[in-house]
Amino acid sequence: MSLIKSLSQFGAFHEMLQEHQASAVKKGPVVANHLLKMLDTYWILGLPYDDQLHQSMLVLCNQSIAFAPMNSVPLARAYEVRSMLLSRLNFDQNKESKGVKLNFRSDGFQGFTPSETIPCVAECVSIHSSLRFGRQLVANRDIKAEEIVMVEDGFAMLPKKEYTYLLCSQCLCIAWNAVPCSACPLVIYCSEHCRASAWENHHQVECKLLPSIYVKSDSSNWNMSISITALRCFLSSIKVEGLENVLREAQAIDNEKDVCLESLISEQCVGVNNFKSLYRLATDKEILNIDRINKSSEFLVDTLLQFSNVLHNCTELDAVRKILAKLSLIVKVNHLKYQGSICDDYNHDCCSLNCDSIMGYFISTCSSLVNHSCTPNLGKVFIPERKIVMFAARSIKKGEQLCITYGPTLARILNPERNALLYRDYNVICLCQACTQDWHPCDCLGQKSENKKDFMYESFQTLNDKRFALEKKLFQQYGEKYEIPDNCSE
Repeated sequence: MSLIKSLSQFGAFHEMLQEHQASAVKKGPVVANHLLKMLDTYWILGLPYDDQLHQSMLVLCNQSIAFAPMNSVPLARAYEVRSMLLSRLNFDQNKESKGVKLNFRSDGFQGFTPSETIPCVAECVSIHSSLRFGRQLVANRDIKAEEIVMVEDGFAMLPKKEYTYLLCSQCLCIAWNAVPCSACPLVIYCSEHCRASAWENHHQVECKLLPSIYVKSDSSNWNMSISITALRCFLSSIKVEGLENVLREAQAIDNEKDVCLESLISEQCVGVNNFKSLYRLATDKEILNIDRINKSSEFLVDTLLQFSNVLHNCTELDAVRKILAKLSLIVKVNHLKYQGSICDDYNHDCCSLNCDSIMGYFISTCSSLVNHSCTPNLGKVFIPERKIVMFAARSIKKGEQLCITYGPTLARILNPERNALLYRDYNVICLCQACTQDWHPCDCLGQKSENKKDFMYESFQTLNDKRFALEKKLFQQYGEKYEIPDNCSE
């Protein structure tokens, strides 16, 4: 059950937002007080406490904190209710908020030897290129199970809309101690550090745009998450490199004829989270909603002109629209799904086209080069400080392509639904052996046999156990606390 479904049982929250549409996109006492009344309902009803109820109450607390005006009575009341909730959970606010941010070690990973040319990947990994797969990561030696092959910072990330008030908008950690933006009610952060970093990086501009974007997304059926992530990529790039440089690099890359081939395999083009590396990632112009993406980029440019001075002296607005449209396509086909503690790559028992376990979107340049397989040889873990770690889920032979799963694996989901999920989210038609030979979840090496079902399950469970073992090792070495995924469940 999703948080929104859970919340809808205790009040027509969205109807209330429509009734008070003027205050739904800005801080004010109307929405904040309504949310506090909903919280009071939880306490009065005396419902049996479980993780879902606690999570729903935390979301309401964070929503009320976000909507309450700064230095107001509703804000003080929201903080009071949150303290009551965390006290019930025996939750040490100071320890938990500082454990991730201050005690997390980012000075290196034991057993990880970075490549000299591509610092975010291990020395055992090389980047190759082919007409079939484009750029791909390949093992240049035999890799043992559990070896770390990549540690990369995220370029941009965003919580899924229904998790806006559960996850930090900057790092996607659970916001136990939610810190609101002082100006808009549409983001929360897990710490003052994340709020300051986001403001410096993109939110100083984004803050004034988000209300219009949210209203637009409610009035038309377009993917707000993809557009906002693309906008964050653009704002981060011009913050660091300047608008003129971004426009110049985009034009140079768009004019290249061999953009997916050999010219891209150089240390200047990969392994660095800069605009050039991001803009060179593959896109798919065959996406069915390309017209909607173009219209959304036009809307973003109009909003930037109206609510910021970022494009104040820009004479190349068409070029900016083109960049935002291409960034949206790049995000669409290259993002990784942040699943937090809800889901696990190897055991998608509850996966379906309506699966609500995806909590956010994460994009970075090098991890986006890792292709999909329904029988992956890599696992991935999201850890604090906006990082993703990939590791060998089994032994990998020299010359073998490194792959993750973009969705459910062969272990549980039949081909038609698995491919429908991949096509919906990434516009990908999988051509791996399991898909082309129509393997059944209980198949082993393509041979169908009912008595091999247990063997397949045990094989994937073994991979999962190794994954958890590595996560626990990372936990012990690099932080006091971070989310260790549990099995997928409602």
